[in-house]
Amino acid sequence: MTDDFEGRIITNPDPMSQAAAESMKPFVASQRRRIWLLIGSHPSGLACWEVEQITGMLHQSVSASINWLWKYDWLVRDGENRTPSNRRAYIYKAQRGRTP
Repeated sequence: MTDDFEGRIITNPDPMSQAAAESMKPFVASQRRRIWLLIGSHPSGLACWEVEQITGMLHQSVSASINWLWKYDWLVRDGENRTPSNRRAYIYKAQRGRTP
């Protein structure tokens, strides 16, 4: 578990992916915090696609942040819903007792 939104950006070894990750370093902590606060403000939770719609952020950014937040116990999975294209999607809720 990590106590803040800083942390390693997980990428593949491709040079283009590495460059993209490097360019995101100044923004990643605030982006994770923004998503965590947004999900926490919805008691029934949100799916990744809902966060994308609310924030206008790209799927890749939202998905990476949600996966990091889930991996480090800032979010929990709590059920499923369906995307607009009828695919299954996890619902995420903010982990109780966590404060940034």
